[in-house]
Amino acid sequence: MLLENLTRRDLQFSRSTEGAHYDVIARQLNIPTNKLKDELQILVDNGLIYTTINDDYYKSTVNA
Repeated sequence: MLLENLTRRDLQFSRSTEGAHYDVIARQLNIPTNKLKDELQILVDNGLIYTTINDDYYKSTVNA
């Protein structure tokens, strides 16, 4: 479910070349940041998202 939400077109995450800061993603998905960071790491480990300008910005490989 998290990946589906991260790849939706209406998220800033999918439109920006630098991705989105995890705080922005957490706010848009209404999830606590500590839970989100754990989920993001799983997605990174599986090659579904990646960090961009630093370790706090993420982008999906689906719409990269």
